Amino acid sequence: TPLYSSAASDVYKRQILTNLTIYTPIKTLLFLEKMFFILMKDYLLRLALELKILLPKATEIIRKLI
Repeated sequence: TPLYSSAASDVYKRQILTNLTIYTPIKTLLFLEKMFFILMKDYLLRLALELKILLPKATEIIRKLI
């Protein structure tokens, strides 16, 4: 059965290579897209928090100037 094993091994290796060639870029893009949205959400939440803190201070400074 060494000949069969070798042929089966070649087919298996070819399937792995095909799967990596096709699916890895798609999975990578999906992962990057997911990470982008996670980072954007985090950035926007931090920005909202900073605005929530800074807006009252800015309003107070403007009122003092008027």
